[in-house]
Amino acid sequence: MIFLINRADPEVFVMPGDCFSECVGRSECVDEDTDTEYDEGYDGQFAYYIAQGPADAPDCLDVPAYRLQRILLPALGMVLSLGQTALLPWV
Repeated sequence: MIFLINRADPEVFVMPGDCFSECVGRSECVDEDTDTEYDEGYDGQFAYYIAQGPADAPDCLDVPAYRLQRILLPALGMVLSLGQTALLPWV
């Protein structure tokens, strides 16, 4: 149902949040200078970032050591998408 409501966009399940989408290694989702709270997004975004490139993923993750231990699902996603990042959300 969610898939259809969002015009059959597979990235609806990735749901990257503002906090980690810039891949700047934020550990907190609040900008202390402006007291701005960022949307954290959904856990699926971390598997998506790892599947796109495990070497580049740590700056995009909330707890890199924890998230990179769970690499099986992202690796399987990359294999099943034949290495094409455009197919990752579909897989």
